[in-house]
Amino acid sequence: MKDQSEQAFWDGSEKMKRRAWAEAAEDFQRAEQLGYRSALLPLNLGEAFVKSGQIDKAVLAYEEMVEDDPYMWGQSGRAYPHYFLGAALACAGRHLDALKHLEESLRMRPQLVEAQGALAMVLASLGRHEESKRAFERALALLPSYLERWPVAFEGDFFFTIDDIRKVYDDVLRRCQEDAR
Repeated sequence: MKDQSEQAFWDGSEKMKRRAWAEAAEDFQRAEQLGYRSALLPLNLGEAFVKSGQIDKAVLAYEEMVEDDPYMWGQSGRAYPHYFLGAALACAGRHLDALKHLEESLRMRPQLVEAQGALAMVLASLGRHEESKRAFERALALLPSYLERWPVAFEGDFFFTIDDIRKVYDDVLRRCQEDAR
């Protein structure tokens, strides 16, 4: 039998499947308050906050992931927590803070295509178009279909839509061509 904290976590997980993001976030918060511990709790809480438009709360959840025990994330260490925090910070318009965490994520795991793409988006937002272009090129080298579809195991980046990414990529290429003239 599940205790109350575990039940709250599973209730939140079920609500995520139904895309009831705000309700899922409430359940995950309740699980946290009741003492539930899992690497998935701040991850799911952050995602529920992002998808319900509560970006500042997502940032706090992901900051907890970065500060948490690195062994909870296995061999990837803190690469994923830094990626999630960086992407949430980008969504919050905190691009310089985002840059720091995305670069840290890629230092730990250079093949993390999601972080390469998010880095490209952040660099574009900062007006650093040549660097953004190179980050997009690295993402495409890791996953040639990056601008067309997501890998099967990765059902879409909840920070940036594929249309957003394509639009920024096209803009970066255009700006780089203009700068070259």
